[in-house]
Amino acid sequence: MYKELVPEKIETKEFEVGELGLEPIKCEIINVKINDPGMFRSKYSSYFIKTFPKGWVSERKFESFVELRSLLLKNYPGYVVPPILSKTEKKLEQHDLDKRKFYLERFLNDAVTHPVLKNSKLLFYFLSLPSEKEYESKAKPFSKGRLPKEIKDFCTLEGSAKVAYDGALAKYCYTIVSANSMLKDYHRE
Repeated sequence: MYKELVPEKIETKEFEVGELGLEPIKCEIINVKINDPGMFRSKYSSYFIKTFPKGWVSERKFESFVELRSLLLKNYPGYVVPPILSKTEKKLEQHDLDKRKFYLERFLNDAVTHPVLKNSKLLFYFLSLPSEKEYESKAKPFSKGRLPKEIKDFCTLEGSAKVAYDGALAKYCYTIVSANSMLKDYHRE
């Protein structure tokens, strides 16, 4: 009933070693600061991240961590991006800040030890640029990242991927892409 699938080797883009280099990196949140911007805005927390052995110290808001994860997911489809603790509407109590600090630190350390994500310029900017404004300006182009449309557009460590699929899957994928294209045309009109 099912025909045997023979894997096919497809050439892909190969990742380059990023600015974090090959040496082991460790991130530590060394301080948490509560900011009160004034009467019409709510308090928020800032996290001071120290990157070892580089010695970089950067300050980031919780929203920047959320944005970093979102951009990594968008720019590295098919790779597992470490999870992040979701934002709660609780007051900024010390217990909640300590818990968030623990999970954010774990997220960063999982990212810098990931064989692919550690080479991301976005992660490099997040850790190396000291101010939030500098990071935001460098991160902006990554929000325009486009998803790969073909297997050859993916980036892999080896520069190739083994893929096995049958004709039914190929036909299904073609149908989905065609339907998506027609819907885009329909919405433009």
